[in-house]
Amino acid sequence: MKHTAMAIATILLSVSNLFGQENEHRNFITKLFSVQTDTTYIAEGSNALSIKPYGKGEQGLTSFEYSDTANNVNYSFRINDVITFLVGLNISYKGFSFGYDVNPQTIFHHKHNTGYNLDFCYYGHKLGFDLFFSTKDKAQVRDAEDNKLYDGTVNCFSTSRFQASAYYVLRNNIFSLPAIFTQSMVQKKSAGSLIFGVNATNTLIVLNSSKVPAELDSIFSTSTMFKHFRQTMVGLSCGYGRNIVRQHFLFHWSAQPYLPIYMSKKIRIINNESINSDVWDINIGLKVRGAMHWYYKRHSVNMNLVTDFTIIDQPPLEALDAFVRLYLSYRYVF
Repeated sequence: MKHTAMAIATILLSVSNLFGQENEHRNFITKLFSVQTDTTYIAEGSNALSIKPYGKGEQGLTSFEYSDTANNVNYSFRINDVITFLVGLNISYKGFSFGYDVNPQTIFHHKHNTGYNLDFCYYGHKLGFDLFFSTKDKAQVRDAEDNKLYDGTVNCFSTSRFQASAYYVLRNNIFSLPAIFTQSMVQKKSAGSLIFGVNATNTLIVLNSSKVPAELDSIFSTSTMFKHFRQTMVGLSCGYGRNIVRQHFLFHWSAQPYLPIYMSKKIRIINNESINSDVWDINIGLKVRGAMHWYYKRHSVNMNLVTDFTIIDQPPLEALDAFVRLYLSYRYVF
């Protein structure tokens, strides 16, 4: 009987400790996301379901310089995504935001493979994340001096980009990213803060040699030309952002340089040889945002500019990858 009582007591104590640990985890999560805001600077905004139609222009740029001295092979060129105008719909609720946009030609002219984007974000006081995926199949090809190598667009390159980022705002009691990006909060006075983050990008470019124009055949059909290029980067960032309040306007700018802690490139050239390597050299990346929000009664207009770029310098390849997005959206609060 004594042993039974001790066993029951041990079980009860274990269960009590388990619930205690669970409560500690809950308290930790609550503290992680809760913010004691300074109401002089920040106020609650609209957490209602919001549906915003938007238009967007974007362009990607990837520059290559490849040098293989052993085989006396050198080439240098740029692949510019054609500047594309897209239309889309954004749905946001309590800091969460989902957007989908396509080329209008897909809708009105029933053209496929013209590119699309997906964007899923969460903007919180302290913490947030942004996931973005983009595909493109039309490009311009230029040389290192920015001269066109082909007069027109080509569809022999298929480009896809995945970008992910997460942030932590240091002065989260007076500076609000949700105020500018989801309008779930209101910035009442101008303020700024350091922003820490993690960034990851993955760029994939595939060459379909059967679609190479005859004028470019001598460049892109050689046995040493890549047919598959993938660049992956993970980096830590530290930057600064500021919200500037004017009557009926809220302006935002932020810059987050990041230092990659891991980079890799995978290249498969036309003769099926693979060149794979992890890159530990010091490379750089930068994420820049600029935004403007105009509001009057139930109406609001938002403009948002996002620029990402990374530089990789690892022989035999040097590459610059940049991507620019410009959004313009309208919102009516019911």
